Amino acid sequence: MKIAITDFWPDVDPENNFFTNSIRACFENVKVTDINNADFLIYSCFGNSHCHADRSKTKKIYYTGEAIPPNFSQCDYSLTFDIDDYGGKNFRLPLWMLQIDWFNRVNYGNPEFVLPLNKITSNRYIEHKPSKFCVGVFNQDKLNNRIPFMQKLNQYKPVTVYGKLTKNWFYGESQKYEILADHKFTMCFENGIYPGYHTEKLFHAKTAGCLPVYWSDHNLALDFNTDCCLNLYDYESLDHLVEKVIELDNSDTLYNEFVKQPLFNKEPSLDEYYEFLKKVMK
Repeated sequence: MKIAITDFWPDVDPENNFFTNSIRACFENVKVTDINNADFLIYSCFGNSHCHADRSKTKKIYYTGEAIPPNFSQCDYSLTFDIDDYGGKNFRLPLWMLQIDWFNRVNYGNPEFVLPLNKITSNRYIEHKPSKFCVGVFNQDKLNNRIPFMQKLNQYKPVTVYGKLTKNWFYGESQKYEILADHKFTMCFENGIYPGYHTEKLFHAKTAGCLPVYWSDHNLALDFNTDCCLNLYDYESLDHLVEKVIELDNSDTLYNEFVKQPLFNKEPSLDEYYEFLKKVMK
């Protein structure tokens, strides 16, 4: 089988990434080649190179962790956050699943660090005792709730913000883990609300040992234990969410009840994903 990888985020190694490794876990003799010679083309939403593929000989599989649904006029199958399976053409593979080191790789270049599955509930970040209050790591606030939340909370105690808006942006999941682990709370609102749209944000915050202050849709239980975080979706306003954070900050007992909650109701697995690959790539 010959596969090609294109239109992904920068620094993706076609030979060493989640998709190539997962396909090789399902099939023997998988060779990475160029678009013109591939049996299967796995592409994302960060370019248009995939448009040059010959649809008569190449099946196209679209992947996105962004809130961009599949366009089946351009692809045969998709791997997305979307809950709809589009008649068996789409498999739900939210972005947080790519933050796990399924294949004993640790570093893909981008992402620069992925967390081993056996370190989700116990790792050096979780074991680190935080010395600071609350942090937010984000580059945009198009929906105007991240900055207002942090400003409101800052009236109670100093908060920390990292990102392009504050001109202290950094690259690297390992550095992000170091920063998060030194804070009791992490504001990790999603960029938007779409059914099933759960990225790396809650995963990073929880596996770094923080109490995540999150925002997603009502389908959170599809992926996570809903008691592991504070979800803006469950509160009447930003003010009510701020009040809850302050309440927990002033009670070690209440705070620890949340922090001790597991991220998952059951351990994540790639079994169903593998079954999908075996069906569509046979």
